[in-house]
This record gives sequence, structure tokens and C-alpha cells, in this order.
Amino acid sequence: MNDFNKVIQLITNSIQQNELLKLILSEPKATSDLKKVIIQPVIIKQKNHLSFVYRYTTKDITKNFLYDDALINIKQLLQTQFNAANIFTTTTHYSVNSHQNKIKIKEQKNTTITNNNLQHDRQKDQLFTQTIFLEQLGLTNSNGQILQNKGKKINQIRKFVEILGGLIEQSSLDKNKTLQIYDMGCGKAYLTFALYDYLHHTKNISTTITGVEARTDLIRHNNQLAQQIKFNHLYFEEGYISDFNFKNIDILIALHACNTATDDALYKAIKANAKIIVVAPCCHKEIRQQISSNDIAMQSILKHGILAERQAEMLTDTIRALLLEINGYKTKVFEFVSTEHTAKNVMITAQKRDQTIDVSKYQAQLQALKQQFNIKTQHLEQLLLKC
Repeated sequence: MNDFNKVIQLITNSIQQNELLKLILSEPKATSDLKKVIIQPVIIKQKNHLSFVYRYTTKDITKNFLYDDALINIKQLLQTQFNAANIFTTTTHYSVNSHQNKIKIKEQKNTTITNNNLQHDRQKDQLFTQTIFLEQLGLTNSNGQILQNKGKKINQIRKFVEILGGLIEQSSLDKNKTLQIYDMGCGKAYLTFALYDYLHHTKNISTTITGVEARTDLIRHNNQLAQQIKFNHLYFEEGYISDFNFKNIDILIALHACNTATDDALYKAIKANAKIIVVAPCCHKEIRQQISSNDIAMQSILKHGILAERQAEMLTDTIRALLLEINGYKTKVFEFVSTEHTAKNVMITAQKRDQTIDVSKYQAQLQALKQQFNIKTQHLEQLLLKC
């Protein structure tokens, strides 16, 4: 039996004895965006799986495998991508080092990880307290079971709530006062209801959330549901992003606002001095119609419609991120859920900086980018110039 097979056998034995708690693969063999993989046993649809959380620099991707496939993946990851593994069982912590494909295994008593709850869906549901809203919005049945074809939407909701919850926790917002949150273009308000429940009930953070939507029927429906389930500080108002004025705001959300509507939302948030901004842009038509390049290599990309479209998406969101930095925000752009859940999966988050910084490098990068791709105008930049 070779060294890698010894490790797999050790994991197999701990699974068979129902003792495996967690496995962490770390120390990448080469420079990579993938920093570690966290693996835990879960039960999904009454079948045993191992859940893999692939932790990248700016995102997490979760995949679930039946045991046989999972063990194959673990062996391959150890052989090709990681130098270290930490295996936690109910009694033992195995520390595995695989530098230069030579395995060393150290064994000691596990005093760190003790939880062995395998119920996958029940663990995730701890994000929400009053899950009646999931049933009323047509995502689960009366027993809390996710309805067919609604799993992707549930995953999207959970990931969004986790991200925004983390931003609030890391922020300098005063958690003792009532947070004022606006969700622009909220639509059917899946995420709005979920965020309210998570903050108000699960985290006990006093919160007033206002959803803004142009469609009268959705406003009426959402307000009725909020009243019915006693989400007493959740309101919905009719309006367009470009015309709406805030009285007081801590956090602005705009998910899947089409084309320059995302810019309208960002402008409103910057002007209102929002502490946290979260947008997931949709459609990038404005820049797509303008971009060209004098660079021969870039011309070969832009001549293909699908590649030009993707380039427009990257350019637009890069410009938005730079403008946010210039206006006092620390900004991140990342994939917030896997493309298997939604094609609209790029998120921009921005947190207001406590101190001013020299933004000249961001201004220089913005001008260089516009010049390289012959971009004459961008909606958010134009709005900010009018301030």
C-alpha cells in the first residue's frame, strides 16, 4: 500500500466507524487561487455524502460527493494540489504532511473539533428563524422541505445573507441603533425577507428594511405578506431607483438592476454616504456599445460577440469598483455563488472607509482603462461629476 493509499484508508476507516468530523486540505503545492478545501460528512436526501468547500481567495464553492467519488477526489487533491491535511475524528487528530510526495502522519488526541451533526439541510436552516416566509414565497412546503427546482434559489439566498451578515459584522456600524437598509429593485423580495429574518430574529440586530420596486402588484403582495407574518419593520415602496430619495440609510442593496440602473443605485448610495453597498450587476449594454481598441491582440478578442460581451462586463464592473474607491469605499468584486446556481453571479461590495486615503492611483487606473478601450462616457462617472 503506497503512502497516499494509507491516508485514504485512514479516512475510510473513520467514515465506516462514523467517527469522521472534518478534513482540511491546505498548503498549496504551487501558487494558486485555491487556498484550502474543507470537507465534512453530511446527509443529503437520506444519503451519505462528503461536502467539499473549495476556499478561494475571494469566494467559496461547495460541492457534495458520495463517499466513493469523494475519496477519489481527496487522493487526487493530495497528490496534485496540497501538501498538508488535518483529519479530525471523534477521538483523534491526524496531521498529514505530503511534501515531495513523502507522507508523514502524526497522531494526537482531538481536543479541537467535537461536533458530529450530519444533518446538512438542518444546519443550513439555522440562518433563518421564522421560515414561514420561505413557504409563503413558494420555496418550501409546510414541512420546511425545499420544493422541486427551488434549491438553487435557496442556495443563492443563503449565500447572499451570509455575505451581507459578514459585512455588517466586520463594519463599524453601531449595532445598538436601528440599521436602515434599502433593497432597490427588490422584485419578489426573496432576499429582502430572508435578510430581515436573519438580522432581526437570528442575529437580534434592530433593523428597518425598505424594498423599492416599480411594479405595483409586487409592492402590494410584499407588504401584505410582511404584515401577515409580522415582519413589523419590513416595508415596500413603489418607485424607480433613479427617482428614489433616501431619508436615512446605512446599507444599500441592488441585485440584478439592469444596465445603468446599477449605476443609479451606486450613485444614490454614495451621495447618501451609505456605510455598506452591495450590488450584483445585470446587463452591461452601455460600455458594450463603446469599447474598441487600437491594440491588435485585443482586437482579436473584441471581434467575437460573446468575448466582447464578457469584456464589457469586466470593464464596466472594474470602472464601478474604481469609482467607489475614489469616493471613499473599500471595494471587492467576486463571484458570490457558483454559475450552477445563477448566471448573474458577480457581486460588488463596498464598505465606507473610516479614514481618507490617497486615491490618485485609482484615478490614474480609471483614466488608463478608459483610454485603452476608447470609453468616452460611463453613467456612474457622469452622475458623480454632476455632484
